[in-house]
Amino acid sequence: AKQGSVSSSTRGVTGTGISPGVTTKMQYVTISSQGGGSTFGDLSFGRQHPFAASNSTRGIFAAGYDSISFNVIEYITISTLGDSSDFGDLTLSRWGAGGGRASSTRMLFIAGATPSYYNVIDYVTIASTGNAQDFGDTSGGLKGYGMGCGNVASTTRTVTMGGYYDPADVNTIHYLTFATKGNSIDFGDLTATTRGGGSTSSQTRGLLAGGRTPTQVNTIQYITIATTGNATDFGDSTRICAFNNAGLSDVHGGLGD
Repeated sequence: AKQGSVSSSTRGVTGTGISPGVTTKMQYVTISSQGGGSTFGDLSFGRQHPFAASNSTRGIFAAGYDSISFNVIEYITISTLGDSSDFGDLTLSRWGAGGGRASSTRMLFIAGATPSYYNVIDYVTIASTGNAQDFGDTSGGLKGYGMGCGNVASTTRTVTMGGYYDPADVNTIHYLTFATKGNSIDFGDLTATTRGGGSTSSQTRGLLAGGRTPTQVNTIQYITIATTGNATDFGDSTRICAFNNAGLSDVHGGLGD
């Protein structure tokens, strides 16, 4: 995703992206209401493909790409309009394309590219500020970007679905437990190799929609986050697409039921 998105139980905020050049602007919506976005504030600089995730109060935007890769981490308080504040730095400059995942206490920055591909995982404690620390690595050869574009997570576990390992897309699913540092663990397989699908979740189920296989598709796959196993067909989206715009909801790993 060229944009990043964060949310609380009432408000969603999107930031960065291309409009038509890279932008610093953040916009917000009230999730329970229909209508267009309103101005929230500005990030410190414009870029695309950031890491982004949130708990119920604080949203984090990190890294990204605009001719070069960045390592900057910024945060906002979702309930308060205004510009972002400095949080710290990642261990490695890179861009993420959807590799941000959060619980109520901890955010993970999973893999990325510079454009060289990496399998590193960093983490921060969301309520504090400071530089990111090493969490572990993505295992099984998975590295780079394109591992879904949203937050597929429960309060305890996050899942990566598909992705890219030079020179091919992959169908592997991996999971991490937020509270336990370490490498990602095999979960199962997607129904097809998929890179750049749009993903979202409830507390129990994660969905991956569309993506590139390498042709773009409209298929939707789902998993049950608390278990392991292969993905199952859910249905089809209304259009064929990959690397979708950043989505958000009022229920994700950083929020309660």
